[in-house]
Amino acid sequence: MNYQIISGILSSGLAIGALTFQAGRHSETIESLGVRVSQAETRTREQDGVLFDIHGKVCAIEKDIKHIMKKLNGDY
Repeated sequence: MNYQIISGILSSGLAIGALTFQAGRHSETIESLGVRVSQAETRTREQDGVLFDIHGKVCAIEKDIKHIMKKLNGDY
């Protein structure tokens, strides 16, 4: 066998191996990004729940204050 043929086969094999390795690295990166996005969505949902709870309490306090002010002003 000729050395040119062997070197061509080896270089082709190395190129294919490098491409396979890079594809594996990128797929792992994409997978980790999916986990990060999922965690961010969970945090956002939890924060929204807390904000809605706070908003509801503030609205209830605002109604109570308006009711007390009406009683103090004599506007039943």
